[in-house]
Amino acid sequence: MCGHAELDVEDKNALTNPIVLIEITSPAPTEAYDRGEKLEHYKRIASLREVVIVSHDERRIDVYRREQAGEWSATEARGRAEIVSIGAALDVDEVYRDPLAG
Repeated sequence: MCGHAELDVEDKNALTNPIVLIEITSPAPTEAYDRGEKLEHYKRIASLREVVIVSHDERRIDVYRREQAGEWSATEARGRAEIVSIGAALDVDEVYRDPLAG
C-alpha cells in the first residue's frame, strides 16, 4: 500500500502526492522544457519516486529515480523500462506499437 490519494483543493482530478509521473514529450521546443525545467519541478514533489519520460519521436523511455539518499539517477530504456517504485515494467516496443497496424 502506498498511502492514500491526496487531491488538489482546486482540481479534484489532480493528485498532490504522486509516486510516479509519466510524461510524453512534445515536439521541439517544448521537449527541452519537458526534459529540463519541468522535470526539475517534478523532482521537488516530496512523494515522487520516479518520473518516466516517453519520447514522442523515438523508441526511448527515460526513467528518473529518486535513490535512498535523495539523489536522482537516470536510466535510458530501449527494450524494457523498469518502474521499481510500483513494481511495473514497460516494454518499449509495446508502448510504441501501432494499434491500427495489422
